Amino acid sequence: MKLIPTNIDTTILVRDNAGVLLNFRQYMPVLLRNEGMIYREKETLRLQRFTTTAIDSLNKDDYAISRWDRWAAIRGSHSKSPDEILKNLAAICATADSVIVYKSARTMYLRKNGKNLFQFRISLGRNPRGNKISDGDSRTPQGVYYLDNKTDRDDKYYKSFWISYPNQADRTLALKRGVKPGVGVMIHGTPSQRDSSTDWTNGCIALINTDMDTLFKYVMPGTLIDIRK
Repeated sequence: MKLIPTNIDTTILVRDNAGVLLNFRQYMPVLLRNEGMIYREKETLRLQRFTTTAIDSLNKDDYAISRWDRWAAIRGSHSKSPDEILKNLAAICATADSVIVYKSARTMYLRKNGKNLFQFRISLGRNPRGNKISDGDSRTPQGVYYLDNKTDRDDKYYKSFWISYPNQADRTLALKRGVKPGVGVMIHGTPSQRDSSTDWTNGCIALINTDMDTLFKYVMPGTLIDIRK
């Protein structure tokens, strides 16, 4: 416990994979013995214990938010030193707990406990006004979603962070209208030739690449994103 960085908030509460609420001093010994890892699921920090039951559950849950982060942590659990574990925990404690987008202002905020950590200028789809209705309409959706896997790319878009569009409400509305809701909406980087462009995507949210680096550092898969008018 003497190795714990001073910038870690020792009042942090998490739930273990059985849903039991744990305080800092209850889950730290688990982490330091390499028996578990911390990840974010939606808006909640959770402790994943490396038990046979937990790993079996992970194997069966192909669509779990944060699944890949959990897998990576489980695979590397035996090679992590206490110092590495504490550094990872410190990084998690510094991450944003929500992302807010104001389409009309072309602005994105990373927030933690209701306070803005960062503010970014964004570009939207080529048809920016209104909610996304169907595949190919070049609109950026509006509503509350979650950020899924983040990916380093080897193409012009640099990096990307997937948005959980369409949700069930989006699919139901599209079905009623007799259209496809569309897929593949994400936050991604900006090609150099688009650095000074506005509203050029197919419906995604674009950041300049340096802002994408900040987003990757301070936002974890499973974080809420609220896209407003």
